[in-house]
Amino acid sequence: MSINLCFLIAGYLFVRDNKLTMEPSKEYLFTHKGFYFAANITTPEYLDSLETFEIRDSDVFIATYPKSGTVWTQNILSLIFHEGHRNGTENIDLMDRIPWLEYNTKHMDYSAFPSPRLFATHLPYYLTPRDLRNKRARVIYVTRNPKDVLVSYFHFSKIMVTLEKVSDFNIFMERFLAGKGKVSFLYAFYFPPPFTASFLRHYWRLEKHDDSSTE
Repeated sequence: MSINLCFLIAGYLFVRDNKLTMEPSKEYLFTHKGFYFAANITTPEYLDSLETFEIRDSDVFIATYPKSGTVWTQNILSLIFHEGHRNGTENIDLMDRIPWLEYNTKHMDYSAFPSPRLFATHLPYYLTPRDLRNKRARVIYVTRNPKDVLVSYFHFSKIMVTLEKVSDFNIFMERFLAGKGKVSFLYAFYFPPPFTASFLRHYWRLEKHDDSSTE
């Protein structure tokens, strides 16, 4: 017997069918070590190379799930570190001020960046550089109500050429619940297993083990 669950999220009422399975298009995403990544702007080889990426103690990482306030936090952090209101840093492209670790689309030499370096990442904890997992640098983890993330991500996907456009909100949420998105983790305090928040839990363990390396 099929069990249907009803959800009301941000004004959207729809039914979730537990038997429904939908795979995202391989044109937009690929899987690597259990997670989804945007196609054409990074590679499995580059992702693997990040394991030995040299971390400095002064580095700062913003770790988020997509649509959880990443750009907002990037701008705040950039203003704090670079005093953009004084020297016009805000006129420099955000990707140059705080680049993405796993999506080095401009092929920048991160090792040549002056300290402190600022990075953004959607990487799961276990795919972050080894030195970062060994408590070097600082991590700012930004979380957001997953219901808001879902709706924001749905509308965002309609305007981003690198994301598959899913017009049916029901299908979009099915993929979201199944972890079939740009990265595949969910919030355990909203959805029971198998919708576990491995990403969030691992970053939380980093904070519990060493208060000096996370904020």
